[in-house]
Amino acid sequence: MTRTYNVLRESQKVKILLSIIKSHYRSSNKNFIQEVNLTHITNRIKNTDIRVLVVSIWKDLELTTGNEIRLLENRYHKDIISKIFKKSSNLYLVSSNPQKDSLNNYFREKNFKL
Repeated sequence: MTRTYNVLRESQKVKILLSIIKSHYRSSNKNFIQEVNLTHITNRIKNTDIRVLVVSIWKDLELTTGNEIRLLENRYHKDIISKIFKKSSNLYLVSSNPQKDSLNNYFREKNFKL
């Protein structure tokens, strides 16, 4: 099963969530790109009120997009993502969209028999 990833537009909710995460989330990531989920983020935030706020905004964004949301944390020094988006930000919210049939379609196009 493959997934497509879409970077979320910076709406007011996304900006608020990213600023809260930047100020309260303690990352163990040093020099690479890491994709993390909500549980990973909430386990690394000490304040319970902030944790509840992050969960509520995160779940609201998931309901709005209809897909699972993940945080893409970019701490790599020579990164291609900042060159593509021309931003100095290290955190991006991405929504993942599963595509179940893409592997089967590939095999059908190539006339492979499973």
